[in-house]
Amino acid sequence: RSGSPTYAKWQEKLLQFGNGTPPKYGAIWLTLYPNIMVEWYPHVLVVSTLWPNGPQKTTNVVEFYYPEEIALFEREMVEAERAAYMETCIEDDEIALRMDAGRRILMDRGTSEVGPYQSPMEDGMQHFHEWYRSQLEVPPGAKE
Repeated sequence: RSGSPTYAKWQEKLLQFGNGTPPKYGAIWLTLYPNIMVEWYPHVLVVSTLWPNGPQKTTNVVEFYYPEEIALFEREMVEAERAAYMETCIEDDEIALRMDAGRRILMDRGTSEVGPYQSPMEDGMQHFHEWYRSQLEVPPGAKE
């Protein structure tokens, strides 16, 4: 099921391309420490590279890679996929801005809290954060 008209259009184009057969998967994500995410969707690979510009600013460089038959002959599918991707980017940006504001308030108060994580989809992120915190040197008497 699509969550929006933009996603409905992309799903329609995917089904048309597959002669009515849905893709075998919806998305596969891979993160490469410290700043790269590889997103594998049906018929497109997306590479996002994050570049920090300061403590509260980040540039996200997004690259799209399509098979030749898609890039050359399925322009409507490419446009539908990119529109759906950008719809999610806008939502993610809003979430990031709100999370950043909340983290800033906690920092100003001198407190640190983690989570909540949405299991099982964010189990990898929780595992990474736990590992990362274990690598940091915590001064004696400081709260984690």
